Amino acid sequence: MPCTQSIRWVPRCRSKGFSPHLSLMRSDCTGDMRWRPVGTAVTVVLYMLAFQLVTHTRAETSADAAPGLPRHSTIVVFGDSITAPGTYGQMIQDHLDAVAPELDVTVYSRGKAGDTAEGAMRRVATELAPLFPSAGAAGPRRLVLINLGINDVGRYEVADYLRHYEALIDEIQRTGAAAGIVSPLYPDKPAENPKLAAMVAGLKEMANRRKLLYVPVYEELKALRAALPGYAFYALDGSHPNAMGHAVFARTILTALGIPPDTKPRAVQVLKRDAFKKEPETAESGPSGHVLKITSPFPLVVTFKPYSAPAAAARRAEKPVALDGSLDEWNLSNPLVLNSPAQRVLGVIHWRTEKPLVECWASYSPGTVAEGGALYFAVRIRDDKVYAPAGSRAMERDCVEIFLDFRDQTELAAAAAKDHKAHHFLSKKIPRVTQFILPAPSTDGAAPEAATGTGDATMLAGTRMAARATAEGYVVEFSVPASHTAVGRLSPGTELGFDFSINDLDTSSAFPTATQLRWTGSPRTPFTTDSWGKLRLE
Repeated sequence: MPCTQSIRWVPRCRSKGFSPHLSLMRSDCTGDMRWRPVGTAVTVVLYMLAFQLVTHTRAETSADAAPGLPRHSTIVVFGDSITAPGTYGQMIQDHLDAVAPELDVTVYSRGKAGDTAEGAMRRVATELAPLFPSAGAAGPRRLVLINLGINDVGRYEVADYLRHYEALIDEIQRTGAAAGIVSPLYPDKPAENPKLAAMVAGLKEMANRRKLLYVPVYEELKALRAALPGYAFYALDGSHPNAMGHAVFARTILTALGIPPDTKPRAVQVLKRDAFKKEPETAESGPSGHVLKITSPFPLVVTFKPYSAPAAAARRAEKPVALDGSLDEWNLSNPLVLNSPAQRVLGVIHWRTEKPLVECWASYSPGTVAEGGALYFAVRIRDDKVYAPAGSRAMERDCVEIFLDFRDQTELAAAAAKDHKAHHFLSKKIPRVTQFILPAPSTDGAAPEAATGTGDATMLAGTRMAARATAEGYVVEFSVPASHTAVGRLSPGTELGFDFSINDLDTSSAFPTATQLRWTGSPRTPFTTDSWGKLRLE
């Protein structure tokens, strides 16, 4: 008789809200876990499938599941661009919530692109100290896991790197927190870098000498590289992990923290574009894509899947849209929703709610500008702690981002023929492609103004926005004139490139410490349009 066990993914309650409405089911005793919807239907993509790799059957007691973690402990993963997205930090948080929810362990992810052990010392006071207000007091464990070194290898000699690292540990310990050493990422390349290997050896000696927790990520990824065929990568550019690489980070850290490892094979899905430099000619094919089975550093079944962009519809406005922060004239059926852990692209989520966190509606009035042609968006955000201090700029407060590509098929084909990087708009500033930033209403009541981030800044001309605080959070309305399209008018059947995000700060920290959810769930959206979804005018 098959055994049936389940783990419901419900993050621990914080001040926010988050409800993925999913259940992780083990349907038999083989260790094969599958997601199925419970209640609200959502899309499960890269991150949630990678989470299977680090989740195992619930332990008999929390003490057995996490013997080294007292109740209410705080763990901070502290590093560079590998840590900045919060991906492996989120996997750790989710796993601890699943196997030991009553321990109430909180995981934070603090990363800065390009940072080094020396540079990170300047972030201790601003990013770490505020998380440990009772420095030196007895009580829950406060642990900072340092993951730095991949940027140091080209800038410092080994002795200087180790000296900087040791000084960073001293600085962290002065906050009242313990420090742990996570060995740097093993670059996803055929040959080992002797200098980086010497740095790792120095870190191991340092951990032994100072009696610190040591997490052998470098060693585990080295074993993974040896086990992978030449066509598959856990870090396509050599330094930034995909779901497979992040899952190794998470599992190795959890094991070092005393979480019993699961020896049964685990399944992880990775986008082909994040793992292949070219399509492999030889790979076992499964029903959903290329399948790879490996045994080192632990049993793993990887399925490589193509990316599938989502699509949405904008309905013709039933009545004139007044941009006043009220949704009275909107048809509020079938919203686009941000409420899935698969949509997290930055930060670590500690939210829970029974209602969708963010709802977005799109509508349009057909015709030219002279005929009233315009594209409209309404976004409702549920947030009991809106951060929008007086005088702050759009990206310095809670905000909504809307990404639009107004190019038609003729323009896209012409651009592709001229430049194979035609989809890349961050550096090229492609006309009619941009990122709009719609800030939350500020505390002083001043009317917020839309801004542009990356892309074509001239697209801001003619746009209008309104924002209003509500009992549950805030509402934003936004309009874009039809003149921004290639033909200067909006018509049924028009298809636009589209994505949208919510940025939630809550503190005055820099943007990289925000939590961000995105409709497509793609971290690539601010850099390239190839991961955007489609918005079709009906």
